[in-house]
Amino acid sequence: MNGGRLTLAPDETAREYLRRACAAPRSLGIPALGEADRRGEVVELYGPAAAGKTSLLLQICASWCLPDSHGGGCRKVVWLDCDGRLRPSRLRASIYAYAARACERGAQEAAADALQRVQVAYCASSLEFLCALEGISHLEGEAPLILVDSIGGFFWREVKPAEDQCAAPSLFQACVRAVGRLSSRRKAIIVCAKPKFFRANAIGDHREYLPREWTLLVKRRLVLARVSAERLVARFGDPQTDYSGSFSFGVGADGCCAFGDVR
Repeated sequence: MNGGRLTLAPDETAREYLRRACAAPRSLGIPALGEADRRGEVVELYGPAAAGKTSLLLQICASWCLPDSHGGGCRKVVWLDCDGRLRPSRLRASIYAYAARACERGAQEAAADALQRVQVAYCASSLEFLCALEGISHLEGEAPLILVDSIGGFFWREVKPAEDQCAAPSLFQACVRAVGRLSSRRKAIIVCAKPKFFRANAIGDHREYLPREWTLLVKRRLVLARVSAERLVARFGDPQTDYSGSFSFGVGADGCCAFGDVR
């Protein structure tokens, strides 16, 4: 955004700009984050295991695919599961819970309708991940919301030995570039979970381990941490400047709940 106004992207036609400018705002389903950038953006959810990354992805998915009668945007979602952990039953339960919170009447029907707009691809390697991204780039119409769990899933399998640093770009680098093209050319919103592997100096600290090419793509990062058995916290903002915002939330059997300020 630029002063609240949309600007014409360098590689965008007038027709594409008008379609984007006239589209309804796209909410990420998390109160503190507000609307997604209609020019496309990459959002990163960073944190250790059990810090709520997948739960937030499910929350965002529900807010995107449910009909507007139940608090959603009635849009398509593609979930790229690079960890092989997404259970269809959890996806269904999360979408239904979000719908029921918005309006209990007709929640079952709304959830069933929303699931028709969700596609899940299980990626067992960087090559399958890359093929999935390239397939999305050729879809007609508005680009779907793309959820990736997780972006670091295959990176460590492809780290080059010191003597091979002049080799051709890895498949992971090709995946990063494909994500960048989807964001810049198709104006897609891509939300990626990224696991935390290193001990931080303080709760909520971020330590990068992916290539700089990835870091430069990320427009917003949420740094997640668990502070008690019931509560999690997130610091968020532009990773190139600072983390100016924060919120807390809980995770129950039906997904994320009780969003609030950090105390």
